[in-house]
Amino acid sequence: MKIASGVVDQLMFFVAVDSADLKTRKTGLTTFTVYRVRDTGAATAMTTPTVAELSAANMPGVYSLLLDEDMTVAAGNETEEMVFHITQATMAPVTRVIELYRPKITAGETLAVSGSAVTTVTTSTNLTTNNDKTGYTLSAAGVQAIWDALTSALTAAGSVGKKLADWVIGTTQTGDSFARLGAPSGASVSVDIAAVKTETASIQTDTNDIQTRIPAALVGGKMDSSASAINGVATSAARLARSAQGIVLGTVGAASTTTSIVTSALDPAAAVIDQYKGRIVTFDQGTTTVNLRGQSTDITANTALGVLTVTALSTAPVSGDSFVIT
Repeated sequence: MKIASGVVDQLMFFVAVDSADLKTRKTGLTTFTVYRVRDTGAATAMTTPTVAELSAANMPGVYSLLLDEDMTVAAGNETEEMVFHITQATMAPVTRVIELYRPKITAGETLAVSGSAVTTVTTSTNLTTNNDKTGYTLSAAGVQAIWDALTSALTAAGSVGKKLADWVIGTTQTGDSFARLGAPSGASVSVDIAAVKTETASIQTDTNDIQTRIPAALVGGKMDSSASAINGVATSAARLARSAQGIVLGTVGAASTTTSIVTSALDPAAAVIDQYKGRIVTFDQGTTTVNLRGQSTDITANTALGVLTVTALSTAPVSGDSFVIT
């Protein structure tokens, strides 16, 4: 979930299930405790977490949390992750992660056209003495007046101003190291342009010649990086792709033990009990718990809500640890 920095009216949704059986949806809950951490900050309790139940009848156990505290990215950062840990006396803890990002200047904005009457500007004074220029348009006389004022100001602005004026009014200032474009080297500018076109055509010819000598191993002038390039057999590439689709990506949630992995994310999610029974869990090299990196164990059972029962690990995983099921 991505939220623009400084926005404090967005909602995040979560499902509350019974803390004992981890599947019964809880309705009518109140008095939630929410801790938040942004970037590398400390875990901080939300002062007044606003949690609302959506519909006990139509969406049992579904609640919303208003994200209205500490929602501004720190100076110098473009994006920051923010994690929320939600607890209540009778429900299993819920951990959700969002991304705060610094929007571009024009993000979400639309240029407006004023409906006021258009006023003609005939002198530069109209633009310099009126703070609100909405609805103004320039006449030819107004453009000339502004141009004259600009060239006069540049000429009087010292060395830098004179160098800029050289481009504006087309004169070379004495002693300047910066001058306007000089006279054409040929009979005219059009002759110079024709010479440039001739050189361009020559470059194109050389490029075409190079392309005819590109090794046959290249496809369209680029290295062939498709899966079929592994051994040139399309069926092998298809088998590799299908085997890769069987890999499941997972992220550990809260309250896991050495023999029970509570997941906060499982892709694809477990649809039935024991769907992943007999498969292998391996923690990747980027997981938070160092002692689990590269460690594997087998799954002996799983719930439909994504809780995996495994042969004991050496260390209990923590929220945010990542793994794959093969």
